[in-house]
Amino acid sequence: HNKKADNLITTDKTKNIAIAPGAGNKIRQWNFEDYLKIAKYLRERNYCVYFFLGPQEKEFLDICLQNKFSCPEWKDGEMISKDITFTINLAKKMNCLLCNDGGTAWMFEFAGIKTLKIFGVTDENKFSRPNYSKTIQVNNYGYNDIKDFPLDKYKTILNEFLNNI
Repeated sequence: HNKKADNLITTDKTKNIAIAPGAGNKIRQWNFEDYLKIAKYLRERNYCVYFFLGPQEKEFLDICLQNKFSCPEWKDGEMISKDITFTINLAKKMNCLLCNDGGTAWMFEFAGIKTLKIFGVTDENKFSRPNYSKTIQVNNYGYNDIKDFPLDKYKTILNEFLNNI
């Protein structure tokens, strides 16, 4: 699977940002529309944004593609491989990952890639890898629901994160 992953992403790693909008449970997901706005914001700043969508996020595939964002795990509406090493090899081509508390984050963190991970109902200390993950716990900002976390506040934290990786 290494060769397969190598050919899918050929852009400059320092400019590659992955977004994984899914999580095992919708209650742990920030709004997809907000991630899409963040992706456009980053593209305006000359980053190459890649969406990492699991089988449960297939509903977002067309929206990503219509907005000219690559989804490297997918081809012709199907996942290329469900092998974890395939995703890890793609992860190694990214500078960082923006995500919820989901499994994709762990693949990136164990591939040595920094994550900016937003949390609502789960424990940000228990579910992030020390020194690899910057966390946003929405409760610390006065929000009970992850979906209520504001885009502007996220952008501020994101800019600080990108300046420090």
